[in-house]
Amino acid sequence: MKRTILITGAAGNIGGKLTAHFNATGAYDLRLLDQKTGEGIVAADLGVYGGDWPGQFEGVDTVVHLAGNPSGAASWSAVQGANIAGVQNVLRAAASAGVRRVVFASTNQVMLGYRFREDVPVVTTDLPPAPL
Repeated sequence: MKRTILITGAAGNIGGKLTAHFNATGAYDLRLLDQKTGEGIVAADLGVYGGDWPGQFEGVDTVVHLAGNPSGAASWSAVQGANIAGVQNVLRAAASAGVRRVVFASTNQVMLGYRFREDVPVVTTDLPPAPL
């Protein structure tokens, strides 16, 4: 029996690539959510809890949460719903549906301050955040 993976932000850059990869393996059943619709993608405004999208979490084994505004220059109003409330709502829907695993991807903006530092040739997980 295939595991079911739900990907939020499925129409985005990383979400689209991950969806293509998982589809190519044929190893998983996918459920796809995004603000934009597309092939197999259910439209969802994750910044607002309710409607039909929370039901997509039923029977899911793992959620890969990639949805949100990726711009490091985004305004507070642009990220408040999509990024902050969206995470809260995804976790709420996952908990309500009994999803055992949520993979959350944050932004690389948190560590981009190391990009121009010659004294740190490799960014590792033990380094403190260094946003731009």
